[in-house]
Amino acid sequence: MGSSVVGHFLLVKKVNDIQFCVNINFLFTSERTPMPGLRARKKAQREARILDSALSIFRARGFDDARMEQIAEMSELAIGTVYNYFPTKGDLLVAIVGLETSDTLAAGAAVVGDPPADPRTAILALAQAWYRHSFRFLDKSLWRHAFAMMIERPNAPSSVRFSQNDDHLRAQISDLVRSLQARGHARPDLDARDAGLCIFNLIDRSFMMFVTDDQMTLPDLMALLDRQLAVTNFGSPLP
Repeated sequence: MGSSVVGHFLLVKKVNDIQFCVNINFLFTSERTPMPGLRARKKAQREARILDSALSIFRARGFDDARMEQIAEMSELAIGTVYNYFPTKGDLLVAIVGLETSDTLAAGAAVVGDPPADPRTAILALAQAWYRHSFRFLDKSLWRHAFAMMIERPNAPSSVRFSQNDDHLRAQISDLVRSLQARGHARPDLDARDAGLCIFNLIDRSFMMFVTDDQMTLPDLMALLDRQLAVTNFGSPLP
């Protein structure tokens, strides 16, 4: 019997706009094909194809007019296979939001790791990093559908995942507060978790106003957030 080798495989599958990553642990011997790894790679590739096709159709036709059959056809997969991965269009949209969130968190991590000394400037820097990365895949119309879906079906699995994405963003703000405290730039008695929730609500509410107004620009959004922070304890308005 051949010797066993335990390996760790990182698959990075890029299809059109989407980079899809999956970590795979697989066990194989020198005499056998590593089937668990092969299955996992094929699953990741199918998911990437489905998400890429969904994004293309959402952009071209809009969320309301997109059909799962169209997504299956573009993916070159059976409709049943698509439903096995994503039971509804909403699940597809939330999966794409998840890609946005991963990208957004990565951008925010750079600010958290080395924040500006002024707390309000640091918050604005984090918010701007988030806002800029929030439109890598979705436009304002698709964001409106994502928010509406979460409000209309708060207990649906896709909505729960949407809320979990927000939890990660809230946690990053709390990490920013702790980073500022560690550097002596924020009040040490401030509860980082409560502050994170408060600041997140300002950033999130401003973002919702932004996506519901097609005429509002990113500079308009940043100015709105700056004005709101000006009436808190985060210092005087920026010049």
